[in-house]
Amino acid sequence: MEASKKNYYYVAALFSIIAISLLYYLAEQHWALKLGSAATQSACNINDTFNCDAVSASRFSSLFGVPIALWGAMSFSAWLLLASAGVFANIQSLVRHQYYLAIFHLEISILMAIISLLFMSSYCLFCIATYVCSIIIFFCAKKMNEEGLQHFKEDFLAIFKEKKSFLAFYACIPLFSFMVQEIAHGDRLKQMNEIISVVPQEWAASRSVDFVAEPNYKLGASDADAKVIVVEFADFLCPHCKFAMPSLKAFVKAHKDVQLRFYNFPLSSECNAVINSPGPHRCKLAKTSYCAEKEFQKGEEVTAELFAGQGKYMSANVVSEISEKFQLDKDQLQSCIDSEEAQKSILAQAAEGERAKIKGTPSIFINGKKLSYSPQLPFLNAIYDTIKK
Repeated sequence: MEASKKNYYYVAALFSIIAISLLYYLAEQHWALKLGSAATQSACNINDTFNCDAVSASRFSSLFGVPIALWGAMSFSAWLLLASAGVFANIQSLVRHQYYLAIFHLEISILMAIISLLFMSSYCLFCIATYVCSIIIFFCAKKMNEEGLQHFKEDFLAIFKEKKSFLAFYACIPLFSFMVQEIAHGDRLKQMNEIISVVPQEWAASRSVDFVAEPNYKLGASDADAKVIVVEFADFLCPHCKFAMPSLKAFVKAHKDVQLRFYNFPLSSECNAVINSPGPHRCKLAKTSYCAEKEFQKGEEVTAELFAGQGKYMSANVVSEISEKFQLDKDQLQSCIDSEEAQKSILAQAAEGERAKIKGTPSIFINGKKLSYSPQLPFLNAIYDTIKK
């Protein structure tokens, strides 16, 4: 193959590797949100508009139970194999097929972009980056294959006759997609699928609780627009609470009629009447989140940071480090934390948990009824669908 065409291959190969890396990252984040094991939000969450986790939580994020991102990673890997073999072995049929696959990637990218624009309120920056990669790969693939589509019909018919090896190769894309998912998370996904049908039933059968105290903060739909209200009680040093937050936020961001209400439930007698022993740092962390919302309307952002840096922020450094990170007035934040009002608010929030008879954190309620399982996205979506029927 000519040197100029090889240069196009090298450019396309680079962007295919970028696309594969981004897509596999998105697949892992999808699984983490689905299984409730995401310790932090996605690296490509910028704001409400550009939020990869919200896209991962949408109904468009998987096909046949496999993340769309994984389908894409496997398909780009297939293109890379075809193109590499075609270029270095100088086999024209492989060069043509890499072009056909590049066209397919471009068409799927356009389709997914249209779906995002028409049906979603949040967009995935990493997904957009892969769309750009598919455009670049398409133009490079076209330069590598001067024959264009003139042999497409005969090549297509040939895969069902004398060149069934191509059919077997393309069949490996879904096969390897299912295999990778099974190897990576098969056991946990199977366990989740075994109980998903009973989750909404047990939720519906649980007693209803009305929460009257003001939450620490609200996220998502307004009070007027919210048809589904998720209440979370959490402690900032609770490991399970850290993993619950990304899935809950993704669920809220993916649905325009869902609101999250966050309540502090510190596992410390210093600010929670139901707890019998003091818990170092827990009350101050709760008050930091409360005051960040009350004084600066930064409760959600500071809460996410306190969970993401769990164990990093202690009583001695939390005010200075949070103030610096979010550019808050340190003295104003400290004054609020030391106030009687902050103490009363945390006590009132914890009292709501006591009245609801919660036995640990995180405790999740959806429209006043307790979710007895971890807040994994499929469980949350199953209850959402039950409410919306």
